[in-house]
Amino acid sequence: MTLSRPHTPTVLDEHIGDLTDGLVLPGVCLIIVVLCAFAYTAWHPVSRPYLNRVSFRLLCFGLVGNLLFGIAWFIDMKFSGPSAGCGFVICAIDFSILFSGGIFFCMALNLELVLVHQIQGKTMEKYYILGTFILSALCSVVPYASGKFGWDEFNQGCWFSAPDERTMIKWLVGTLSFWVLLMSTGEVLVFLIIVGYLISHEITIRRLRSTSADSDTDNYYAEDYTSPKSRIAMYRNTILRIGLYPLVSCLINFSTCIIDLYQVAYQDKTPILTELDWRLNIADLVIYSFRPLMYGVLAVTDPAFLRALLELRRPVEMHSMEQSMAVHFATITDVAGTQWNPTEHHLGGSAQPVALEAMETDQSSPADSLKEPARRRSMGGLYTRRGSAVVDLASQI
Repeated sequence: MTLSRPHTPTVLDEHIGDLTDGLVLPGVCLIIVVLCAFAYTAWHPVSRPYLNRVSFRLLCFGLVGNLLFGIAWFIDMKFSGPSAGCGFVICAIDFSILFSGGIFFCMALNLELVLVHQIQGKTMEKYYILGTFILSALCSVVPYASGKFGWDEFNQGCWFSAPDERTMIKWLVGTLSFWVLLMSTGEVLVFLIIVGYLISHEITIRRLRSTSADSDTDNYYAEDYTSPKSRIAMYRNTILRIGLYPLVSCLINFSTCIIDLYQVAYQDKTPILTELDWRLNIADLVIYSFRPLMYGVLAVTDPAFLRALLELRRPVEMHSMEQSMAVHFATITDVAGTQWNPTEHHLGGSAQPVALEAMETDQSSPADSLKEPARRRSMGGLYTRRGSAVVDLASQI
């Protein structure tokens, strides 16, 4: 077999460092630019409300973890032999892989908790970050303090270092591979749960609308009943867009973990570097080097960030006009004692102000409460509740 023969050095062996630098440095630069853009849009008062989301803040932490990985990986590729800093660099790489993987898992988990289980995302935010940090620190500091990070003679690089294959596999699986694979698998399972939840609610909405199509009153109550599902449908694109993170995590983490375990398991059985071992090593280095760039590209296309950029691109005069109109409208309502009834436009009627005094002093009989004005007032309150619920849901996701 050609792949089983000993590896013959080629020109690529002399330029492996250049290859990894050409992949990791663009990713590091992209993440720095993206984080600066995130900071500016979060600072600007016009775009700030669009970024008030738990998943966006988690995304920033995940990018910081990948930035740390990119810097540590760049330094790691500069070692050509055993060194005192070799173990510390691997400790930083191990920590950054676990931290970024855990944060992206928490992003998916937060969606499930908010949409499916109605748990407050802002309440869980600190537990996401703190729990991921503690797990990453334990899995990286413990092997570093135990002297399990160092120079690997087989791969000629800084990696796990142990006197025998069995010990190295235990440390590799227990402190890195198991947790990385668990997080990636969890991302996929959570995403599938969310998709199934959306599909089931879409079916429920259509069933309720079809069964209540004969009566306007039934339509009104069915619309009130299905309003939470309608809010979820508003965020369908965002939720499906976040499904790209599990896909990227599986492509990167599963491939690197399998290659790492294979190399550790068979390096004692085949002490001579074969052509297959060399190609797998190159593939492993390329995938690791490509990691920051892939997550940086995903961060650039984040829906909340894109909406914030579109808001910033709007002319300044338009924002000033909207603010002045808002102030003018507020002044009119304070003086005249009237308010806008959103149901007039929704029901196809003309846009007319509704007097507050008439709404507050209406003491009609129970029979009159079924008339159109009372129904419109109820639906106006319904739309007000929907608007506040949508804003609250957006900040929790």
